[in-house]
Order: sequence, then structure tokens, then C-alpha cells
Amino acid sequence: MKKELVLIVALLIFTLSFTFPAVIASFSLVNESVDNEYGPGATLSGSLNLSLSDEPYNSLLSAFSSQISLKDFLDANNVVYNCTTTTCGATFSASNPQSSKSFTLAPGETKVIGFKVTAANYQGIDTGSLTINSGALESCSQPLKIDILDDGNLNWRAHRPSSAPCTTKNYGCYSAADKDGETPIDNRDYCGVMTISEGAGLRVGADVIGTTDADFFLSARYSDFKECSASISTTGAVSCILNISTEQTQNYTVCIRASLGDEDKYQISFEDTAPCGYVDQPTNANDLSIFAEPLKYAAVGTFVLNDTELLHPDLNDLNNNDFEGILEGHINSVYGDDCSSGCIVPIKITSGASQSITLSGDVKYFDAGIVKTESSLYDLSTTPSLITMPEKDLDLSKAGLSVPTTYGNSTLILTLGTQTLVQKQISILAAPVIAGVVPQIVPAAVDTVFFAIVSGENITTYEW
Repeated sequence: MKKELVLIVALLIFTLSFTFPAVIASFSLVNESVDNEYGPGATLSGSLNLSLSDEPYNSLLSAFSSQISLKDFLDANNVVYNCTTTTCGATFSASNPQSSKSFTLAPGETKVIGFKVTAANYQGIDTGSLTINSGALESCSQPLKIDILDDGNLNWRAHRPSSAPCTTKNYGCYSAADKDGETPIDNRDYCGVMTISEGAGLRVGADVIGTTDADFFLSARYSDFKECSASISTTGAVSCILNISTEQTQNYTVCIRASLGDEDKYQISFEDTAPCGYVDQPTNANDLSIFAEPLKYAAVGTFVLNDTELLHPDLNDLNNNDFEGILEGHINSVYGDDCSSGCIVPIKITSGASQSITLSGDVKYFDAGIVKTESSLYDLSTTPSLITMPEKDLDLSKAGLSVPTTYGNSTLILTLGTQTLVQKQISILAAPVIAGVVPQIVPAAVDTVFFAIVSGENITTYEW
């Protein structure tokens, strides 16, 4: 009886193992030739002779504190590989269709929902839109972002500023305690230099002294240039709001000048103790009572994500297409315009603040000449595409992985996903580090002396 039971169990295990096969990702490192010596912060270099079988496209190749996705590494090496999908990205499955979706997100959390277009004879998108209600309140950090298609290309972000500042007025190097006097404001630029933190907009202004009506132009120079105008009728702060939204701290040169005909009507305080501001040109160094302050993002509330919103001037840097164009391009590239089994359009919501969100919307599309409407939103789950590749020699430097900046020996642990590819000791030598070369722009056919900005030991020769 015991022998029969053992036999039955053994047969059951054998049957299950062949009835439910598992896809197991694997790789084979045939050979590696990773360099052993580096300068501080240099790029990891050498070669990997590698083959892959059903490895997720988004597996990370990692070393020290840097990483790159497997697909990006292979593409950088310009090698041919096979992928389980045409786009070699994430594939989506849809469930739980509802006319609206409600959920809560904490800062940093994401949610992917989507539409599903099913058509026996799909012929394109007519219109599409998404109505979004967010409970995000005023904040100094970006509260909400939307990535239609979940492809890493941002399509929308909160962009409307409130009138409330995130910080107190920043006067740069100017100190009222060091004030030397006042000077009239003419049509030259009177400028201050300051570092401003994240915000949805930037209020720029100056404290001026006068008693009559006058108009001024105020501007900010950074990686771009923007200008606005403001009026005043008595002593006080004259200011206006610039459409500058940034998610990082950056330096600004903020300037004021009088409008034509309003020169010398008002004065501005100045001081010259260790100045970083100037009048007209940097050689005229003075600090002036010029300020800037970042503004909070307005409460998001309810808005419609459609062509008008996607193409809003505040979002020009995102290089958006219209809603229909985005969806049509996705359906063409991923499904080849075959929606007979359903074409899923993912939409990724990323939260930067604690908030409750409710979504509703629809997509109108052509099916054999008839306009049909899909008004259900689906919960989406993702499955990564899998990469298979025969044995290839890969240039490790294409990964852009950096070694430590500290001199001495370090243990290199190069991983793919959770598996170790290479583990070895490398040396970080006290070698010179070239931080830059100047000048970087020179005229053609003119002899030019170049200077290398170097830290570390003396250098005897250079190779270009």
C-alpha cells in the first residue's frame, strides 16, 4: 500500500511539472574582460560575452550606484536580439471595466488605468478625453503628472500657479543693512542674481521709491529668458508673475527697467558689499533691492485632459501631439491597427502629493465607418517583454556605469536583475581627472590654445 501511494505521488508530481511549465529567465556569461584599473569616477569598461534567454527587457544592469536597463544596454551596443513583442516593452492586460475609477495615491505612488478599443475593422480615432478630479491642495512640489501610453514620455503635469509664495522673498546678495543709498531707474537693466527653489511660477519684483504712475519691465534669465510688465503709483513693491515652472532649484538673474517715458520716476536702493548684482552689465557690480519668489502649484481640482489641455502653451516643452494622434500612433505601432481582440491604451498617473483621484472619459473611434464610443476605464496589469539573444560580445562602456570616486581598491559586483554577472576587485588610481576643456567654441581655421581643467597629479602628455 505504501509503495502504491509513493508511486501515485511521484506520477502526480511528474504530471504537474509538465502540465504547468514555467518561463525561466536565464543568461549565460561565456566570457568577461572587465578592466581592472580606473581613474576616480571613470566609466566601467571592458567586454562581456553574453547570451540571453527570456530575460525581461527592463532587467537592470547595475554596478556600484549606477544602472541601465537591459534593452537600453543592448541598443547602445547596436546588437540584434529577439523580443516577445514588436515594441519590446511592457504588455498590458485589462480587467474590471467601470465608467469611472476612484483611488487614493500617496506622494510618489502611481496608478495605471486605460481604455480598451475593440473593433472588427478599426479605422482610426475620432476624439478622446479624460476628466480628472484631484483632491491635491496647494503645494510647493509638483502634485500630479500623466503619461499617456506609460512609455516614459510625460504628456501632462500640473502647471497652474497659485498666488501664494513657497518661500519668503529672495533678494540674492542684497542686504538692506548694508544699504548705501538710492539710484534712479532708467531704461537700463538693474539686476540681482539669486538661487530659487521649485515652484509653479515665479514672481519677480523690486522695492521702489516714488510717488507717480509708472510702468516697468521685469525679467528673469536662466536657461531661457522671460519678461513681464507691471505698474505702480507709489512707493512699494512692483512685481509680476512669470510663467516659469521648475521642479529643481536653479539660478536666476532677475532684472528691472523703466518703460519708455517713465525713466527716473522711481528710485531703487543699492549697496556694494560683496555684490553679485549689477547695473546694465556685470562690470557695474552693485546689489539692488530686487527679489524673486517661487509660487505654489494651485489646487488641481477638476479638469479635462483633451487636445486643448495637451497643447496648452505651459506644456510646450513636452512636445505633445493631440489626444487622437497619441492614441492612433500607439495602436498602429503596438497592434498594427488590428483591434479585433482589443487594443489597450494605458494611462499612468503619478502623484506628488497625498490626494484622492476620480477619472472618467471616453474614446470615440471608427469601426467599419461607424463611430463607436468606449467609455469604460480598466484596471491594467503589466507583463514585461522578454529578450532572447545568441552569444554576443558587448562593450561594457556603453552602459555608462561609473566606478567610485574614492582612491583605493573596490569590489565590483556587476549584476543583471538579481543575478551576479561579475564580481572582482578593481583599483581606483590617484590619476588626474580632467574636469573640462576651455574654450569650447572657437572660430574655424584659427590657431587656438586650449586649457584643460585638471585635478590630481601632474600631467606630462595629452592625447586628443
